[in-house]
Amino acid sequence: MHASRALLVAVFLLAPLLPGVGAASVPGSRPPSSADSLRLFAVENLRQLSSSERDAVFTESVVAARDALDNRDFATALRIADRVCLLWKRSRRPLLQRAAAQLGLNQYADAIVSAREASEARADRLPPEARPNENEGAAEYWEGVALYRTQRYEEALPALRAATEKSPQWAEAARALAEVCFVTARHEEAVRAYARALELDPQVGNARDASYYAEALVARGDLEGGIAAMQRALARDAYLPGLHANMGRLLRQDGNLTEAYYHFTLELLLHGVRGPYAPKALEQAGEVLDLVRKDNSHPSRHELLLVSSGLGYLDGDRASRAVPELQHAASITRSATGLPQLLLGEALLKSGQLEPARRVLESVLQLEPEFVPALTLLAETLRALGDREQAQLTVDRAHALFPTFWKLQPNAQ
Repeated sequence: MHASRALLVAVFLLAPLLPGVGAASVPGSRPPSSADSLRLFAVENLRQLSSSERDAVFTESVVAARDALDNRDFATALRIADRVCLLWKRSRRPLLQRAAAQLGLNQYADAIVSAREASEARADRLPPEARPNENEGAAEYWEGVALYRTQRYEEALPALRAATEKSPQWAEAARALAEVCFVTARHEEAVRAYARALELDPQVGNARDASYYAEALVARGDLEGGIAAMQRALARDAYLPGLHANMGRLLRQDGNLTEAYYHFTLELLLHGVRGPYAPKALEQAGEVLDLVRKDNSHPSRHELLLVSSGLGYLDGDRASRAVPELQHAASITRSATGLPQLLLGEALLKSGQLEPARRVLESVLQLEPEFVPALTLLAETLRALGDREQAQLTVDRAHALFPTFWKLQPNAQ
């Protein structure tokens, strides 16, 4: 069987849909504060309040809007901010909170207007202390983010540059600037901005940001730095579509064909053959195999051909023939991906060798406890062994870690 076809077949075979898995649950969050109980909505005119009462109402309202924004209750946040803006017409903080709420509600044009009004408004000196996104530079930040969301990149750039100049210690402003620079192919500036953001806060951003940083580093000629940044991206979110495909591409550029092949394969196993990066991952995995097949001196030639052969056998009743191939590959591999061992566990399971399958899969999970494909296969193995309770606990754990894993969906590919 052709190597690419074998890989595609194996993706379909990995772990059939397990019973007992419903739709993905939404993580619980703290219920938002009730806006109706705020004194703000009982006030018709600030003149009816004393100075201390006005300050207290303002502070209470700012805190309530923050609470709503933190809970992603943007409608409540907008309702509060609108009312505060009506009473405190030239105060910056409620305008910034209104811009944030409008952005959360995808009201981009309104968010731009609010942010621009905020840039002309005055700062308050009332408690609580202003957060970075309510402070100097925040107006330009919210305007820049709203412009970016509407793909007005060239307008977003000066706004975000101004935000970083006004708030040079704000990591998120630097991160947002870096993202726009990357999207507009300003790789040198993107690298500087990402480096500054990470210097200020090593946890700023998400896995996609780390991936962009990696790509920007590679674009300016730093392949080693790009691979390191992509590894950080995978550490942040190993299940983000495209990350394994991107890592495979960088490793292939670096000449590490073995790990490149395994990352291309992982992209397919994690996101299915209908995943957005599947066609390219499948193509490049096949190209890597063609390269090592032609190079008799390649140190991992034997290993990759064994894995490729095993993938070909993982088709129906030929799973038993995959076992010796994958056992040999698993015994000689130096890969940290755990992929040869995972495929061996699959072959053992499909050939009815349940206890060996369980032992292999548990050994994979000892090294990577949150490896969802291994958890999914182990759950099926436990179910076949009659341990339905532990099987359900295992699949529940897999679902909690990666609720969108295609093999856990009702309409699995």
